[in-house]
Amino acid sequence: MAYEKVIVVSDLENPPTEDETTKAPTSEWAFDHNARDATAAQQGHATAAQITKLDGIETGEDVTDFFDKYRDLVSWSSLDGYTTTTTGGSSGVQGALLFLLTGATNGNSTTIIPTNTYQSIVQTGKVITVEWVIMYVSSVTSVVRRVYISQSNANPASDTVHHFGFKVTNGDIYSSSSDGSVEEANDTTSNLATGIQITRLKAVLTPGTDCKFYVDGVLKATHSTRLPQVGSYWNSIGLTTSENVAKDMYLGRFALEREY
Repeated sequence: MAYEKVIVVSDLENPPTEDETTKAPTSEWAFDHNARDATAAQQGHATAAQITKLDGIETGEDVTDFFDKYRDLVSWSSLDGYTTTTTGGSSGVQGALLFLLTGATNGNSTTIIPTNTYQSIVQTGKVITVEWVIMYVSSVTSVVRRVYISQSNANPASDTVHHFGFKVTNGDIYSSSSDGSVEEANDTTSNLATGIQITRLKAVLTPGTDCKFYVDGVLKATHSTRLPQVGSYWNSIGLTTSENVAKDMYLGRFALEREY
């Protein structure tokens, strides 16, 4: 008795298929696995997104190497390694979110910083990129929020100590940097809303040249003066209420990248 081997592919999501005449892959699975061998004509069977995915990938150097730069990612699973300074408020972690709360008296502040600085993180000619993600605030009145890479470990962080980052006054988002004597702050024309959100605040510092500030991926300001000096810096996150009402802020992950 003869037996025929049967391969069942019905359980695969979008199983591999190919054109019977040209042998070109016609499914996403097959295309992804055979793309390097597909001719230009055969690639016509792929979607535009699939072809775009291949553009520029010719050698191993075209693939991002995690170890080609210094990278740090803080996902806020705990506050281990961070110190909180507060006047009547608190801080903590809820899920993967960092939350800060001030006290309910005018002038109350809450700030967290690492227990140590990022050592020599700002160096001449070494581009450094940082991004904070604000996920929720309940109020944008009578409150100042700061997210700085700063040489200040004060609560609240000083606006004139060497730093770069963002200051949110009420709902107005400002780019902020200082050379240790004077702050440069520019209105990005972007505003922080109340409620649940994903507001990305990114700064790209080229020491000695400029600092670019982005809100949700859009360039909003460039500082070419009042830039911070080389050295070690804290990741300073905090807020201050200017009325007798407690203010809050919830943040998602923090990311930092610096060229070696």
